[in-house]
Amino acid sequence: MNLPPELVLQIFRWATWPPPHIKFSAEYHPFSCSNMTVPVDDHRVELKLKYNLALVSRQWRNLSSQFLYEHITFGRGSDDVIVPSASWLKTTGYGRYAMSVQICHSLSGDEPLSDSYEVWMPILDKCPNVQLIMRPWWAKAGGTFITQPSEPSPSFSAPTMLSEPSCLANVTRLEWEYSVHFNIRLFHDTVLCLPNLLWLSVTSIVGAGTGGRALQTVWRNVLHLPQLTTLCLRIENAMMYRISHRWTLPKLTNLIIEEQDVSIGGTNVRIMRALFEKLGQTLEVLELGRGKYKHFRQSDLVSLAVSLCPKLHILSIFALYTMVPAATHTAIAAKSLRHVHLHAEVAPGDKLPLESTTKHMRRHIEWFRQYEELEYLTLHGDWSDILKDPGTSRALANTKLIVKSENGTAWP
Repeated sequence: MNLPPELVLQIFRWATWPPPHIKFSAEYHPFSCSNMTVPVDDHRVELKLKYNLALVSRQWRNLSSQFLYEHITFGRGSDDVIVPSASWLKTTGYGRYAMSVQICHSLSGDEPLSDSYEVWMPILDKCPNVQLIMRPWWAKAGGTFITQPSEPSPSFSAPTMLSEPSCLANVTRLEWEYSVHFNIRLFHDTVLCLPNLLWLSVTSIVGAGTGGRALQTVWRNVLHLPQLTTLCLRIENAMMYRISHRWTLPKLTNLIIEEQDVSIGGTNVRIMRALFEKLGQTLEVLELGRGKYKHFRQSDLVSLAVSLCPKLHILSIFALYTMVPAATHTAIAAKSLRHVHLHAEVAPGDKLPLESTTKHMRRHIEWFRQYEELEYLTLHGDWSDILKDPGTSRALANTKLIVKSENGTAWP
């Protein structure tokens, strides 16, 4: 096989597609995998493939650099120094290829000097084209970067204050997950450097209760995110929800809620009510994600949403994880609701008898019949067994909605 190197690299480009900045774009799609918790991905296999391509020849190195460095995972050595360093990125110029970065945790305590805004911003400044920043809880400090600086890194010293705030104007999405070592100050300072941020995902991990307490010390003032259109909350911390009520989000239209705190008893309804009261006037899209598979069965969030969000246009729910709504038509404020997405996924280890599943789905469908303004119903997942039930099929037919599957095929 004698193919031009450009064509070979194009083949390998598609073999490693999609890169993170495409997979986790700032554009909302119902039930997209990018709406859910960032998976524990191991990029070393793809990185090794790209690295081997770059070793073929100087020409291949030049041709492959663009996607070899499109995603940079920062790590730390035993001395807690970040690799690759800002000086190495500046010298090589490889930072200009980065479209997404994954920043790692420090080796030391909750808010060490080595994990501050003053340390990270000079590094991120060398990656001017970055669109996506991720800080997942599993991004261990000892992560590796395949091309290390040729010169040994200097010993760490306390950071100096930046002369002026940085501005990462191309970043449109921030994925921030935390555990007990969540550095809330770094999060706060980073967000303030993202004037064009469109998508913010905040995820807590079980047992990460310190995050809420840390928030109290930082967010005494309102956090203003002027361009944000999508907020994804995957949190199990009541304090995190309360603090998010203090954010000013004038352009927010999309809200994704993936998890709720079941350990706080009955207050979850009050927390959600406060959240919808705060965001509901601009909210057009609401997605209730998987959560912990049972959380949304404990309270009727759909009724809350349609009662408190008058501009709601699209509603997406995993129906088997959600309580059947109870709101009457007179209580519904969302007169603009036009499109409902229902997902038929069943929680692992929680498979209901088919009779119970079809009954639950049928009750959801029948509830939407009172919506005279509703036009479209899209079915996601495997509905084959459910639609064999005559009662469910009849309920769908009686809605007079345009019913289709997720691939666009009309039903029936």
